[in-house]
Amino acid sequence: MKLLKLTKQEVAKLQKQYKFGSDLSKQDVVVKIFNPYGRGRWYLVNQDPDDPDYIWAIVDLGMGPEVGSVSLSELQNLRMPVYGYKFPLEKDRFTQRNAVEVFEGLQRGNYFADGGEIKVKVAEKDIYNKNHYKGIFQDSDKDGVPDIDDAQPKNPKLQGEVEELKFSQVFDRLIKTKKSLDKIMRAAIAELKKISPVGSTIYARTKTPYSIVNKLINKKSTSLERAKAGDVEGLTDLIGTTVVVKNLNGINDVARELDKGVLGQILEKKDYYEKPKAGYRAIHYITIFEGVAIEVQLKTYRQKEINEASHEAYKYENLEADRLLYLTNLANEADMGNRTAQLEIDKIFLDKKALKESLYKDKVRRNKLPS
Repeated sequence: MKLLKLTKQEVAKLQKQYKFGSDLSKQDVVVKIFNPYGRGRWYLVNQDPDDPDYIWAIVDLGMGPEVGSVSLSELQNLRMPVYGYKFPLEKDRFTQRNAVEVFEGLQRGNYFADGGEIKVKVAEKDIYNKNHYKGIFQDSDKDGVPDIDDAQPKNPKLQGEVEELKFSQVFDRLIKTKKSLDKIMRAAIAELKKISPVGSTIYARTKTPYSIVNKLINKKSTSLERAKAGDVEGLTDLIGTTVVVKNLNGINDVARELDKGVLGQILEKKDYYEKPKAGYRAIHYITIFEGVAIEVQLKTYRQKEINEASHEAYKYENLEADRLLYLTNLANEADMGNRTAQLEIDKIFLDKKALKESLYKDKVRRNKLPS
């Protein structure tokens, strides 16, 4: 919790900008103050050196941004009633930026949260090279044939390969493919950052060699030509990305740019906001970017929270569908700005364990497939 106390550096810059008055073009927003329990954001621009309580700010109380003077002491003493308690306003993490940029961003629904930054989280836990797959590439009997291809991997006197096609060479190509995909993924992330609202988080991953083999067996085809022809039943998620945003305005902003082709030709688009699937709401794209099919999912933080909480129940065919539908509908109302829905769903999110438990149909069977 970042309470309302301005640092010496913040005060110095606010007072330095006081000479510019109401001219936002010559000033930065120095501090962001917000109500974490409801509406209300104050973006501080300058401060009167002779009367430090006088602050010039951009104010958004949920009806669009306005510019005017506010009292610093009133902001510091304001308390918000929440479930019988009273909480102060807080300072948000914020990257200082031009006040006009902030004002115009607020008009588009960007609230410049989390430092005005876009977070990137790449699911990469291991280094994928031959050393990582010693069981495939090691040569136990030192006869020059990797164990995976050696009919007698423990006996150097007995020569012979399992098949004419060497799986070690195939797997080596898969490792190289993974490295190429990682490079393309980074380029795709760079493009997504350009079109994502501030405060968004971009999640990304590429399929590992094992998962590629598994998907090949299940999906049969990776042909790019078939994909371009409209057959998207092959490997269309070698690179998977998810852009998570704060509200529906953010969803629409990113979707609008993707529809323009900023991430390449669109092979498929499924709008689960227009037609929810058992309550599930998101927009899914498959595009061709630098010659590779990429999956892009767009969803809000609230919908993602529910997706994660329901994952295991869904996996084990034990999902309480009515509860899921209620939660996703409630989250959607909250994402559209319904204050009552926001308070209710955000209160539910405070107890993640209870949320997860509520989504099991059979509380006894839980994580077991039905017999």
